[in-house]
Amino acid sequence: MTGADLIVLERTKQIEKHKRTTKYDREHNEQEQLISAASGILEEPLEWRQVHKRPLSWNKTQWNKLCSKPLKERIIIAGAFLAAEYDRRNN
Repeated sequence: MTGADLIVLERTKQIEKHKRTTKYDREHNEQEQLISAASGILEEPLEWRQVHKRPLSWNKTQWNKLCSKPLKERIIIAGAFLAAEYDRRNN
């Protein structure tokens, strides 16, 4: 599977499992939190991501869980966040 395929699967999971739809993002992530999350989740070290990069209004426990994933998984999640931001702005 390609990186693009994995990003599509992750975005689908965000929508279907976690109910993070475009409508949700328009209502809760209007201050570019998805862009912040996409860049923040890729920062090193783990402690820096957990303490300094959590987007405004995002759940700390969920953010720390995302931050603890291996780099390959965080890259996929970051890509899905960017796709969600694109949709938020264009739908």
